[in-house]
Amino acid sequence: MTLRVRLIVLVAFVLLVSVLLGGMLAWWHAAQSARTEMQAALLSGEHRVRDSIAYLPEVADREGDLRRLIATFNGDRHLRAALLNAQGQSVVDSVLSVPLHPTPDWFFDLLGVRSSKSVIAIGPTVVEQAIVLATDPHNEVSEVWTEFRDGMVIVVVFCILSFAIIYWTAGRSLRPLETLSAGFRTIGSGDYATRVVESGPPEVEHLARAFNLMAERLGELEARNERLHTQLLTIQEEERADLARDLHDDVGPFLFAVNVDVASIALLAETHGEAEILERGRSIREAVSHMQKHVKAILGRLRPTGVSEIGLAQAVENLGVFWRRRHPEISIAFDVGASNVSFGDVADATLYRLIQESLTNAIRHGRPSGIKVTIQTQDRGDVVLQVSDDGVGITPATDRTGLGLAGMRERISALGGTLSVRNHVDGKGASVTARLPRQAPVVARETEIES
Repeated sequence: MTLRVRLIVLVAFVLLVSVLLGGMLAWWHAAQSARTEMQAALLSGEHRVRDSIAYLPEVADREGDLRRLIATFNGDRHLRAALLNAQGQSVVDSVLSVPLHPTPDWFFDLLGVRSSKSVIAIGPTVVEQAIVLATDPHNEVSEVWTEFRDGMVIVVVFCILSFAIIYWTAGRSLRPLETLSAGFRTIGSGDYATRVVESGPPEVEHLARAFNLMAERLGELEARNERLHTQLLTIQEEERADLARDLHDDVGPFLFAVNVDVASIALLAETHGEAEILERGRSIREAVSHMQKHVKAILGRLRPTGVSEIGLAQAVENLGVFWRRRHPEISIAFDVGASNVSFGDVADATLYRLIQESLTNAIRHGRPSGIKVTIQTQDRGDVVLQVSDDGVGITPATDRTGLGLAGMRERISALGGTLSVRNHVDGKGASVTARLPRQAPVVARETEIES
């Protein structure tokens, strides 16, 4: 539940409680007022009747005067008068005023105002006759109902206007918090360049200022980490190059010298008929040849041949030719850019190694019929590499235990990038996607390695 909704619910609860309390108070006041009005009307009617009865001995037409007295109550809003004969039967009744606004039965029963009556004996001159006055609260309750209905309409309109004003005011006041929330989500996704407007109430303005300062500090730390990672990778590449150069310049000549010496020993042993020495010499030559091949393979892993000399695009195409000769049944397509495109020595080496590792895994485990390699530059400058195949896909165990992909994930993470390995939705093949925060022009070009 959002903060705005919570505020609205809280205000609605307060208003509802206020309306209920106000309604109960209005009910109690209306009931008391109606009872008081009925009692006052009954007392007033009794005085009128008693005053009229006092003059009856002086009136010649007493029956007519009594009827005229009852008639004076016609149209009364609260009292009904009736003239009773000696047998207690009603001779004449007054007509009560009809309420202008009918009252609902539930409201009448809710007030609980009951009718009361008063019996006034006429006197010894008229035997056994009496006048009965009875109150009728319908007109009074009708007035209360009209006031209550109008008041409820006013309250409902007031509540609607209050809700609208509070909703608009809360939304306007909380909008900076929504902006801050969106900013935190952006920060959480790794974009430290976002900033929020420092506006609103003082508390929110202080939060916005602190958020911008935090984003600025995080951006500086991220840039510093990227520089450190780049320096680290550069040092690693330099160390690899130094190690490769030492192996090539130092170990290589010694192995070659050993091979020459062993060849001379084998020639002398063959001349003098030393079969055992000849056999030993051949074993040494095989071991030296194996060591030379192993050193050559290590040199290839330490420093990819041709990436810095011939460019990334040509090196990748050469890698495709290498695999195409060994697996002519697999179609390999490249879209890596122009021949002179470069994203920097470190980035080029990383992209080449990832393509090399991905092709090796796809061909070795995926059994594909086609592989597509693309390198594209996004609008904001990120370089996206994707190696996609139509094979059997990658199992979770392979993804977790593959040392090659684990090493590539570490290298790409050190460059501030991301690496994802996933199977296609249709279950046909897998994709390796790497994103590097580097900016370089790419001229799209696609090369198909034919059979």
